[in-house]
Amino acid sequence: MPPYSCHAVTPGKIQYQNLVLMIRCICLAAVCIFSGLGAAYSQSLNGTAYTLNADQLSSNNNFISQNVRVIRQNRDGLLFFGTRSGLSIYDGYKFVNFSKTGALNIGRINDVYEMADGSMLIATDNKAIFKYDKGRIHPLYTKNQHTLANFQMAPWGKLLAASREGIYEVLPGGPRAVESLLPGKRFFDLELLGNKFIAACGDNTPIIIFNSKYQVVDSLSIGTVYDMEIGNGNDIWLATPEGLKLMDKSAASKGKIILKPLPAELKAAGLDTKVITTVRTDSYQNLWIGTIYEGLYKFHDNKLAVFNKFNGFAYDRVICLYEDKEYNIWIGTDAGIFKVSNPVFDFFNRKNGLISSITCSAISLNNKTYIATNMGVSVLDERAITKFSTLTATEDCMSTDTMQGKLMFTNTNQLHLVDLSLKKEQVIYTLPDGVTFNPATRPVPGDRNKFFLTNKGILAGYGTKFSYLPAVNDDVRAMLIDKKRQLLFTADHQAGLKVYSYRDSVGKLYVKPLYKTVLPSYAQSLVLSSKGELWAGTLKNGISKFSVTGDGKLNPAGKYDYNSGLSSNIIYCMYKDSHQNIWVGTDAGVDKLCSTNKHTVIQNFYKLYNFQQEVYSIYESPDGNVWLSGFDGLVKVYHSRQLKRPGSPNVLLNMVRVSGNTDTVYNYPDSKRIKLSYTDNTLSFEYASPGFRKERSRLYSFRLLGSNDTAWSTPSLKNSVIFAQVKPGRYAFQVKAGDADGQWSVKPAVFYFIIRPPFWLTTWFFVLSAAVFFMVIYGIYRYRINQIQKVMLIRNRISRDLHDDVGATLSSIKILTEVARKKLINNQAEESVNLLEKIGHQSVEMIDQMGDIIWSVNPSNDSLDRLIERIQNQFNSLCIARGIVLSIEMRDALQVQKLRMEHRKHLYLIIKESLNNALKYAGGNAIIMRIWVEASKLSISIKDNGQGFNKNDANCGNGLRNMRDRVKLIGGVLDICSANGEGTEIKIKCPLT
Repeated sequence: MPPYSCHAVTPGKIQYQNLVLMIRCICLAAVCIFSGLGAAYSQSLNGTAYTLNADQLSSNNNFISQNVRVIRQNRDGLLFFGTRSGLSIYDGYKFVNFSKTGALNIGRINDVYEMADGSMLIATDNKAIFKYDKGRIHPLYTKNQHTLANFQMAPWGKLLAASREGIYEVLPGGPRAVESLLPGKRFFDLELLGNKFIAACGDNTPIIIFNSKYQVVDSLSIGTVYDMEIGNGNDIWLATPEGLKLMDKSAASKGKIILKPLPAELKAAGLDTKVITTVRTDSYQNLWIGTIYEGLYKFHDNKLAVFNKFNGFAYDRVICLYEDKEYNIWIGTDAGIFKVSNPVFDFFNRKNGLISSITCSAISLNNKTYIATNMGVSVLDERAITKFSTLTATEDCMSTDTMQGKLMFTNTNQLHLVDLSLKKEQVIYTLPDGVTFNPATRPVPGDRNKFFLTNKGILAGYGTKFSYLPAVNDDVRAMLIDKKRQLLFTADHQAGLKVYSYRDSVGKLYVKPLYKTVLPSYAQSLVLSSKGELWAGTLKNGISKFSVTGDGKLNPAGKYDYNSGLSSNIIYCMYKDSHQNIWVGTDAGVDKLCSTNKHTVIQNFYKLYNFQQEVYSIYESPDGNVWLSGFDGLVKVYHSRQLKRPGSPNVLLNMVRVSGNTDTVYNYPDSKRIKLSYTDNTLSFEYASPGFRKERSRLYSFRLLGSNDTAWSTPSLKNSVIFAQVKPGRYAFQVKAGDADGQWSVKPAVFYFIIRPPFWLTTWFFVLSAAVFFMVIYGIYRYRINQIQKVMLIRNRISRDLHDDVGATLSSIKILTEVARKKLINNQAEESVNLLEKIGHQSVEMIDQMGDIIWSVNPSNDSLDRLIERIQNQFNSLCIARGIVLSIEMRDALQVQKLRMEHRKHLYLIIKESLNNALKYAGGNAIIMRIWVEASKLSISIKDNGQGFNKNDANCGNGLRNMRDRVKLIGGVLDICSANGEGTEIKIKCPLT
């Protein structure tokens, strides 16, 4: 129910309101005179204002400077705002600002142009050209001495620019003046028309048309031209400080400059003399005209509307205009940015001349629109001179309609009829006490009657005769009569839906109750669809749909509410237009239900066009335009301007931050596949969808391919996500965006990355570990085999030694014993004794050899001190018996030196052989044995003071040969130093182990 009260009208109030109305009219006339509106009428411009960023170096939700000079959009959908202080880039979520690059100020920006590779060229006033590419901005030409104002790409592949010094080609080496095109002259704008260019002039420079050969085809001196707009028709609009001018497009395409007269509406509004800064034509054929100190104008269908400080548009200095890919109009001013998201709507309220902004209904009659408000009836004249006036100040007007070709309106309890030609108003019916007309319900037409809805039933009016319908005593909020004129449907807050049989005969109405259906909430409005279905709007639970049988019985056939896509579940009104679309007015806006053969499509104007207003009544005028009456004024929706729907939303990855190094930022799409350490496994993603119709209502859904959960996330308004402790692997982060119309990105944004595992989890580590493991196993195996082989060698050596030494000795003893036995038998006792002595000597030698073998294989004898100990045990007594002094010199540290069994055995036998030779043959009285380490080699010296011998003359026996052979087996060297009369020294040098 509309939020205003119904109360009685007193004469004192009428006098007061007439005085207020007179003051309003005087003020409105003064405003019109002051503004020079002429044929322009005032509307409200609903849109979004963007605030100024106080900190020009930060990236937040505010742009960088209030003075916006140029607006552009790139292929990704990002909006670029060139300002007096630098560049602001808007992605629908936040502004990213650039005022400096290094120590170089960017300064005032004149134009931004997208190149073929997606980078953006930026022309500035500080005679430098900058380049924006993938999130970074840097100077491209810093030594440029020219102030470029506007870029345009020529069909012949050259990038041209207008400047204060002429027309320039922008080459890889920098801008170069086109000498044939008025060098040194100032140009503000450059527009392409077919295969020719039109250059807008500045100061005393003529406007020119030139061709691909840079030849001036035509020129005309018309003063300064700030901006040009090549319209969709046969018009080229010129914004000049001396007013708006019009050029013939057809002639210009042929190379001829011909000015045309302005439309009468524009001239009448004084636009031929105002300071015009910019002009732009949008996709809805609106011509937008920006001025200095005069605000903004919109021209369409030969009607001109003005937006300035008098009707709520606070931006009087309009500098630039731009239409983005979603058909939003962006208005750059010296005080910020203003966005218009719904250029198909005209808004009217009290600031525009309405007697009140609370509007209840509207009706068209004789090229005028009559609007019922809570303070009277306003009139909107839509002919040549369009303006508002007040028809009546009757309080609490409920509805407007026509009766007998005259205007009719209701207030709380009276029905008024106005003869517009005679300017005569009369009350033709007054309701009884306690009975009131229901607010914002237009009378329902019958065959001969009009039906008026009251809180006590239905009042039928036939001419000036009125009577109540029999059998209807409810608080009726809506009623319908079916196509066959046989059924009557009513909606009541308490009783729900009722169905009556209906017949309208001459002078009499027949109504009989048939069925009753109780709705779950207050019934407020009714519509019969083209298929004969009954749609019932409620004040709590949206819309219920019913199929209707031939006898009037209602069967539930569906339900539509907020979850289905409606703006709200609170339905104030419904209306079926001439195209069989059902319009639904709610407390949060308006929806349009378009039925197809299979289903119903809901166009939610709040989601699509940011339209949010309580709508109490809907009406379609004869020209097909739809009028919406509500709490915030009157809205006109142009039928000729079909609402354009943008394509599927694009989505961009703005930033990726990696843990472990917060300064590391990968700007998408710089990276292809980032490789990260296993310690950098926390990633945060920030993304945005450059959409500007209710940009903060964009939904996002993401997934991380390669993880355990690869399903798309639940759609959310949040534009960032953090993944913590991501396991090593290959991943692809994907994100898509959905707009308010339910469309989702065709192609998601993707960021590929690899988190490398720790080295102990890598393949090469597993391979290496396996190789090492098998090598260790093989080494243990080989060690075991070597040990077994060593044991076998020892066994073989012991066996060989036993066989060679002990075996041979035992064999000799056996033979000698047999010989001695025979000698004894033959009584040769003396010879037998000699043989027994030999047997004794050989037995002693065999015992010594057995002892040597047992000593050499005993592990406890593997040190040098045990070797020396055995030498001393064997030779000390022999030396003493022969009077020879044996001395052994060795450092204490060498006593614990370990020796391998083979080394120990061979060294022992070499030393033993050397000492035996010294005892037997030297004839001296002293033997000195020294042991030391030199260059990691074990050195042994055995020296006697005997008679010596001549090595060259000596017949080397088996002993010396055995010594040399044994030294070679342990990798050593044997050296014998001897001479006659000088003793003998045997030197041994071998590895320690």
